Amino acid sequence: MEILSRLPIKTLFDCRRVCKTWRNLLSDPHFAELHVARSPISLLLKTFHMRPESRMLHLFDLQGANTGHLDDRLKLKAEVNIPNFRFALLNSCNGLLCLCEPDYSDNPICVCNPILGEYITLPKVKVGMRCCGAGFGFSHETNQYKVIRVLARMDAASDNKDYEAEIYTLGGGAWRSIGNALFSMWCRSSFNTLVNGALHWLYGGCDNPDNIDYIPSFHFGSEEFGAIPAPAEKLMGYLHLGVLGGCLSICDGTNSDHIDIWIMKNYGVKESWSKDFVIDNLIFERHNLDFYEPIMILNSGEILILFNHDAVVLYSHETKGFDYLDIFGVKSMFEAIAHIPSFVSLRDVAKGENLKV
Repeated sequence: MEILSRLPIKTLFDCRRVCKTWRNLLSDPHFAELHVARSPISLLLKTFHMRPESRMLHLFDLQGANTGHLDDRLKLKAEVNIPNFRFALLNSCNGLLCLCEPDYSDNPICVCNPILGEYITLPKVKVGMRCCGAGFGFSHETNQYKVIRVLARMDAASDNKDYEAEIYTLGGGAWRSIGNALFSMWCRSSFNTLVNGALHWLYGGCDNPDNIDYIPSFHFGSEEFGAIPAPAEKLMGYLHLGVLGGCLSICDGTNSDHIDIWIMKNYGVKESWSKDFVIDNLIFERHNLDFYEPIMILNSGEILILFNHDAVVLYSHETKGFDYLDIFGVKSMFEAIAHIPSFVSLRDVAKGENLKV
């Protein structure tokens, strides 16, 4: 297991076919724990368009990203198991993906491991209720995977503050209420903001007209809502929350001539926010409408950025320049997130409930 857990994901697929002994080793939950701790971060893409290929997930190995080409790719086909054709990515945790209908509504939420082709579908919301936010995470205290969702009544006013929070523990079989949510949970699809066992989001969404002074959070261990301080500097306008280098980050794209990237070095400490990157030689395609979403910092120190949902670029802090990456096989607009491929099986963590393969 020690040796196999250090191999690339493509090699492990071959190893599963060597013999029954190796296949059993690679199916062991202990191997999954070893492997997910050592598996390098990959880039996961999903296209937006509505044709059948929009159900295809593209997983790119980033080891050779500095060559300017991403051609070491796994094509992961989401077949009939996903109940709704228009699924979108929510977030990723330990190799598992949380999927949903783009506009939430009363549609179900799915959790899958695209590497193993395993899916489970969670029960829909109650009649008369609508889901206005959801997220996925892991509780280190109980060693359980959980989904949080925030509900509101269908007939409630848009400014209604009375939201109900529900938790679904994989393997538990049902949603359970944890009372009123302290914050609404407006989260667009494709956000990865899991840090320190908690999920984070911007109050009011990305395009927030007001200055933010705190960032709402939900801790999967304590199952409690909370908040952490925002940077002392006034931030307002177009902001994107993410994770860079294992730390919470904020990308401020308010100004049309530069973007600022803030990093919270010590979790929960307001004074630890640091403006680590100021990128002022931007790519101009749509000018002030251009969209930048930092995905991760590579070992080389370059920042991998989703640009306008149709390109992935590398920004070098040394050269102060951008390089486009060739994304082979992806020919339309797409979502992009950091994802760690793993062999964590829903047969184990969800005890096989409603499992489809």
